[in-house]
Amino acid sequence: MVKLSDSDSRFVVELLELRRATILDIKGRLPQQSELRSAELQRLDAVLTQIKAELPQITDPEIAEAIKLVRSL
Repeated sequence: MVKLSDSDSRFVVELLELRRATILDIKGRLPQQSELRSAELQRLDAVLTQIKAELPQITDPEIAEAIKLVRSL
């Protein structure tokens, strides 16, 4: 098993969350592929849950706000 750094893990989480949002959007527009999309969503949710569980939480509000600001640029 590969152990990701915290920053790599956060980057992977962001990518997976983008993928999840895309799947939800497609699922809403193309209901005929709903079963396949549901299966992929379940896999993505499982992976996201596992990665997020291993990430340390950022408790300092100033640091959390700074991270949000940098990500929005």
